[in-house]
Amino acid sequence: MPRKEQLNAIEKTQEVIALAVTQAILKLGVATLVRVHIQTPTKALFRFSGLLIGSDGQRFCYLQLPKLSAQQKKQYFGVGYSLRLHGVSAEGSL
Repeated sequence: MPRKEQLNAIEKTQEVIALAVTQAILKLGVATLVRVHIQTPTKALFRFSGLLIGSDGQRFCYLQLPKLSAQQKKQYFGVGYSLRLHGVSAEGSL
């Protein structure tokens, strides 16, 4: 099954595996398509697909974002916002 279809299936089933950043990078690898969910404190949800580039090995993931408007950046990227990455590794695991 192609990765985009696998990512859609993850969203539908709400299947979640919580991993630390370093474990997620090791499992998913770099240059992996991921689905990003950002939830604001007011429960607004913003979803997009991006490319997982890597991490600092401790706390941060680096993503290649799609082209976003200034309004979207201001509205959905802020301190205290919840961000989840949904990804599928090369061998097909979540």
